[in-house]
Amino acid sequence: MKKFFVVLVCVGLAVSLITLVSVMGETTALREEARKGKQKYDALKTMYDREKADWLASADELNADNAALALEKQALAAALKEARQEADAARNEGEALTAEKNEISGRVSDILALLTSGPEAAPAETPKETPRPKRPVLPSHHADALPQ
Repeated sequence: MKKFFVVLVCVGLAVSLITLVSVMGETTALREEARKGKQKYDALKTMYDREKADWLASADELNADNAALALEKQALAAALKEARQEADAARNEGEALTAEKNEISGRVSDILALLTSGPEAAPAETPKETPRPKRPVLPSHHADALPQ
């Protein structure tokens, strides 16, 4: 029976040794898996940080471009306003010049009519009368005050 207990103790020690090796192997595997997980995490964190920095740089560039475009828009709006004012001034000046031209053309036509009809209408013996310019009739509040 002593041999039986010795064998039983030996078998128990062997099972304990196998269980110990198995548990140590699992622990080592778990540690290795945790190490690989940490490496993956660090790699992903590095990629995330790099992409975030790129995104922030792009966002800063786009904000700067946006600000530059806003300034350019304001400058173009001011230039457009100035150009419209100049166009209005030129149009007004053109209308004034057209009115002046029409007035001068009418005067020239009147003068030419007087010059061309003057010698033909007047007999050679009668002295020429100088035509009087017509006076404009000004409206009055008192119609009976006008000389007749």
